[in-house]
Formats: sequence, structure tokens, C-alpha cells
Amino acid sequence: MNPRARRDNLLLETIGDEMIIYDRQRKLAHNLNRTAALVWRSCDGLHSVPEIASLLREQVDPVADDDLVMVAIDRLGRSQLLEDHIDRTPEEARKSRREVVRKVGKVGVLTLILPAVTTLLTPTPAQAASGGCGSS
Repeated sequence: MNPRARRDNLLLETIGDEMIIYDRQRKLAHNLNRTAALVWRSCDGLHSVPEIASLLREQVDPVADDDLVMVAIDRLGRSQLLEDHIDRTPEEARKSRREVVRKVGKVGVLTLILPAVTTLLTPTPAQAASGGCGSS
């Protein structure tokens, strides 16, 4: 499996090690931490999951593995940032998450390499011009 990141109707901004992806079609902003951003950038349809894991081991942490990549791919897929849906059962996804937490938890760097994709609904121009909710 060689995952492909979605590229159409997206605006990208890199801030340090993180990335903000604004989905113009869905009007959502996604904040990808370092791990999720590296995985998303590597999802070019040419790199396999093991190859992406190898890249993460080099650039993020030596404990990175296929399970960590699959957790990132699951999160990117739920945020509709991948071209194709990766068919995995809920049990397969839970197993990957458990393995990542178990392996990473042993070395105490869970928060540094666990992939995070935070999605925010962005206001329409009219909402933004109004000053927001609750202002007087």
C-alpha cells in the first residue's frame, strides 16, 4: 500500500515542524504536528508504509514503526486529507494505537512522536466580520 495525500483545494502553511492545511472545499483548518506532517508529505503514492516508517525513524525517533505510520494515516484519512480511504477494521486501528502507545510509552516520548491532527471549523467571512460570538 502506497498512500497518497490529497492535494486539491488545499492551502498549506508550514510553521516550524508543524503544518496547517486549510481545506477550501470543506472550510476546515487542520493542524498537523511534526509526525503527522512528515507522514502527510511522504504520502505521495510512491512510498510504502515501511518506507515512511524508515523516514520517521531517521527524522523523528528510532522507535517509529509501521504502526505509528498507520495511526497517522488513520487520522489523516478521518480528516479527509488522503486521496484514497484505507480499509482497516476498527480492531486493526485499535491494535496499531495500542502498539504505538506500548512501544513509545516505554521510552517516555509519547507526546513528541504520536501523530496529531487537530481540525478546526473556520468562520465564514460574514461571521469573521461580525466580531465573533459573545462579543458586545
